[in-house]
Amino acid sequence: MTNALFAINCQLKITSKNNFLSSSLNQLQPLVLNSLNNSDTFFNKHLSRQEEFIITRCQAADLYKKLTQKNCYYFPNRVDRSPHFPLDVVGSFSHSKDYVCTAMALMRHVRSVGIDIESSGRINAKTREQIRTQMDVKSTEVISDEELDTLIFSAKESFYKLLHPIVKRYFVFSDAAITNVEESSQRLTEIDGIVVKKSGEFTLALLKELSEEFGPQSKHFFKGHWVLFDGFLLTVMELKYK
Repeated sequence: MTNALFAINCQLKITSKNNFLSSSLNQLQPLVLNSLNNSDTFFNKHLSRQEEFIITRCQAADLYKKLTQKNCYYFPNRVDRSPHFPLDVVGSFSHSKDYVCTAMALMRHVRSVGIDIESSGRINAKTREQIRTQMDVKSTEVISDEELDTLIFSAKESFYKLLHPIVKRYFVFSDAAITNVEESSQRLTEIDGIVVKKSGEFTLALLKELSEEFGPQSKHFFKGHWVLFDGFLLTVMELKYK
């Protein structure tokens, strides 16, 4: 199943926190809450984190139903706080101060997915030094330097979510580089009813040996997609089977 937004297999869901209660997703909230038990870390979270948890799980339940025609409302966190999905899908969550998003794909089509959303312009000078390498794109005509810094941060966050479940190793921003950023030739006008300002693709190079399969010499070409909207920048990546 290909997402109509991009040439990718995973399905996306983006929800404004302000609109969640009036959306059809809110109908899934009682089912999600009923799936939890007293041992879940959900009950120890701050109220804002509980809200994000509920919305992502409602999104996941909705996407899971669309992909598999089955019901599932329980998507707990592992000990390392990463989300746990049913064995027939892969998925990823992210949230910002205004939006919550989920990516999901069938396991038989995709090995892993990663998604991240950030407020555009949130990268200060100190953070910029931490996330950039000599190989990262210095500037581009496609987006502003401020937006590019946000894209580099977000893309590397998505990449960590993409690869960490496979390599089971911790790695940092300097272990990868965004080597190219392009604007899509077919302009994306909206996503989940949200007006899109710009969208496109990026290329990521892995600079550190993480496993026998994944390292600088592994000849993997990591591609991702980015979307700029409403002052936010979203990136999504998927790892297909060879």
